[in-house]
Amino acid sequence: MKIRYENRACELSIPADMRFCAPAHCDLAADTGRYAVRRLFTRCAALRDDCTALSWRLRVASGRARKGRRVRYLLRAAMLELPGTWARITVAVDAAGITVQRLELLDALPESSFRTI
Repeated sequence: MKIRYENRACELSIPADMRFCAPAHCDLAADTGRYAVRRLFTRCAALRDDCTALSWRLRVASGRARKGRRVRYLLRAAMLELPGTWARITVAVDAAGITVQRLELLDALPESSFRTI
């Protein structure tokens, strides 16, 4: 799926083997998580802007600066229309685009710091 923000564009891929972790009381399939992430990227301009800007910076960089990065976003699960309080999305951003690696639904706010949206 191609995502665009202003004059920048990059490829968003959500593989079938994306890791999906949910609390024991949630009975959700992994394809529900993949669908929710795809909808989030189409609706959330801040997330699209951050990911496409990082991908473009990697695309025009040279040397070691072209190395891909792993970024984690922490946001309210309601933005994904999923149960739970918090959702943590791990994405790999490289010059080619964005690959969603993991989606975790959390009941409590984790102690670690992440990019919050």
